[in-house]
Amino acid sequence: MQTRTAIRFNDVSGKIAKLNHTGGPGPSDTQPKAKRPKKLIYVDETAELTALYKEDDDNETGNMHLDYASIGREYEDRTVLSAATPTSSHNRHIPTPMDANMNIQTNLQASVPSSIIRLSSPYAPTSDILPGSFVLSGLVKPPDSTHSLSYNTLEFCLLQYYIDHISMWLDLCDPERHFHQVVPQRARSCPPLMNAILAASARHLTRVPKYRTESGAVRYGGRTLHDLTGETALHYHSKCIQDLLELGANPEQTGNEDLLAAAIILRFYEEIDYPLQDEQKDDEVFLGVLNMFIEAQIPNMAANPQAVVSTVTGEISTSPGEIYSSPSSNVLGNTTLESRWYMSSLRQAAFWVAFRQEVYSAFLKQRPFSMSLSRCDIFRSFTPGEDGLWTARLVIFCADILEFCYGNTAHSTHSTPPATQAPAQPKERWAQLKYLSQKWIDFLPSGFEPIYVREPDRQQGEVFPEICYLTNIHVAGVQHIELARILLAVYDPNIPKLGLGHKESMRALSQELRAAVLRLCGIAVYNRQNPPSLTTALLGIVVCGEHFDDRVEQIALMELLDELDYHHGWPVGDYRERLKQSWGWP
Repeated sequence: MQTRTAIRFNDVSGKIAKLNHTGGPGPSDTQPKAKRPKKLIYVDETAELTALYKEDDDNETGNMHLDYASIGREYEDRTVLSAATPTSSHNRHIPTPMDANMNIQTNLQASVPSSIIRLSSPYAPTSDILPGSFVLSGLVKPPDSTHSLSYNTLEFCLLQYYIDHISMWLDLCDPERHFHQVVPQRARSCPPLMNAILAASARHLTRVPKYRTESGAVRYGGRTLHDLTGETALHYHSKCIQDLLELGANPEQTGNEDLLAAAIILRFYEEIDYPLQDEQKDDEVFLGVLNMFIEAQIPNMAANPQAVVSTVTGEISTSPGEIYSSPSSNVLGNTTLESRWYMSSLRQAAFWVAFRQEVYSAFLKQRPFSMSLSRCDIFRSFTPGEDGLWTARLVIFCADILEFCYGNTAHSTHSTPPATQAPAQPKERWAQLKYLSQKWIDFLPSGFEPIYVREPDRQQGEVFPEICYLTNIHVAGVQHIELARILLAVYDPNIPKLGLGHKESMRALSQELRAAVLRLCGIAVYNRQNPPSLTTALLGIVVCGEHFDDRVEQIALMELLDELDYHHGWPVGDYRERLKQSWGWP
């Protein structure tokens, strides 16, 4: 593969002059000095210039460690030199904060690993700042030209769109908001991560109809982005895929949590790139790459010995003690391994995003779970903890039921019993899971209680109950329990397949499924500040929509699908037409 030579900013005019006048006398002091151009010129390095730069780099490698004293001595040396060298005020260069910042960055560049891949954009960087402008010179910390000033207007808008919109889908259960706070900062020095951000933002932004102008261009943040097309997302997506595949072949790089975060964002890209249930297109090609990074970075943790819930018997091995309510619980004192591991770093936060993505995909496509659940054993507990930890437990419980219903293709799962213990039969296992689904009511902290509940006013055309919670974390946890209840109801082995009682059982099942979907949608509709809750409600509509025979309810479900598509760019594919057909709509 051919490597492009990096473009560098360096003044080598003196050295070039020496090359052009080899053997001849140097310019005399009486000759007029050439004026420096006011504009920066981008020069592709030739072999001769590369050799000159190498000489400079060799001299710079010894200056990688900087401190206040060394910077101060450098300033004093410059002052003495300028005083000893008579120059006219016309030619003298006055140091600015930008110069100091660039000088420090020049020394630090020698420490950047050569394996770092530079961000490549199809659009040339632009700047509206004039040379010598007070805007740059007055900044508290002037931008570094190799990072901040290397983004054009389109890339800036895409990055801002990720921060304002995309990150909330990923930080749904993360109180520390790693994908909002940490990932954009990491992306400035990790090109694969930045390419993943730009790809996901470009794809999502082009999918949301409300950002389209009459001419078809995308308008966001007060700017019309004429350069933003479907090809833009493909460009950044292809570059990120290429980087991850190359770096993923290096065992040392598979442990890079920034690359794991990039893989998570590309998985989100896959979720929004293909229409709902379009099996011919959405083959989850990136799932294997994501699992490769997870296997390398997320260990299988030993189970917490305190109050562990047995996945075989469904019983609590020890008394969990008092369950503290959310406002008054002293979670700082509960420094268990479970709590420390939950969200202690970007790596753990990325794992939980990947885990929820797998729950979403397995539920939607009714396919086997593809992640090992053995690494979740440490969280199978009713011990006190912060509410985010409780939500993680609820998501894991939903995954347990998905595994029961559809199986698991991972090499190992938590449900493998000891050699001395016979595996549970389907009826027995279902009874255990049903028992655990009831225990959550007893042990969940009070934060998971709704702060407001209201029945729908059918006379006003309302369909969904108003169910409001304190935070997005509580919303996510409760909705995953509703998904688990749907699966348990559908896969109840006690429902008679034929004979007396079958018809009545089917009628009761339909009523139970409709109630669960209405609750899911009510939680989502009245927590609209949390768009991911709408996609969770979508899962219920997809698997249970045909059980609705009331016209008013059908219209409400259809409007919710329209809202997801138009306002949030979430793919619903041809499911609207399939629902209309199942309802007998013209």
